[in-house]
Amino acid sequence: MRSPREEARRATLLMIFAVVSSLIVIAILIGLLIVIGDLIGRLGRPARDYGPYNIAARPIPMVAFVGDLLPLALGDFKRLSLEGDLQKFRAVYERGTERVSVAGSQAISLAAAQAQVMRIQETDLQRNARSLIESARLGFSFYTYNNAERARLAYNRDRWFFDIVASSQRTLDDFMSVFQY
Repeated sequence: MRSPREEARRATLLMIFAVVSSLIVIAILIGLLIVIGDLIGRLGRPARDYGPYNIAARPIPMVAFVGDLLPLALGDFKRLSLEGDLQKFRAVYERGTERVSVAGSQAISLAAAQAQVMRIQETDLQRNARSLIESARLGFSFYTYNNAERARLAYNRDRWFFDIVASSQRTLDDFMSVFQY
């Protein structure tokens, strides 16, 4: 038989163990609630940022000819001219008095295509243009610029580089709604 003092000490140790165990369980439950709350919050947000006009979600061109890449008509826009091949191309589209110039290339690598986007940005910045550029993303980068005279979107999708200049932001918005790449 144990003495009352030993029983009291044993009861105290058991109580301390129970309290510490309870605190550990509560901490684990709070951690799980935080993780579950974060996951639920993420479900309500888009999984990733696809850039302007959802360029990262657009298909990567799988064409053999530049005419397939830049067809005669894109919505209300009619192609006026087309030069080059898939390695370097330029086209001009028109809708009434609105014009859109599309230049681009199929670069040798993703890094080369992203470098072309950076080059466009550097050229505009030398003219003191205010702009936005996002680079070093998985498979794409982009640069946007607009003022009263023109709106520009330069971007790459994998190895494909596009530099699209329109006469206004609304014209660029309309063109990008019908341009699939």
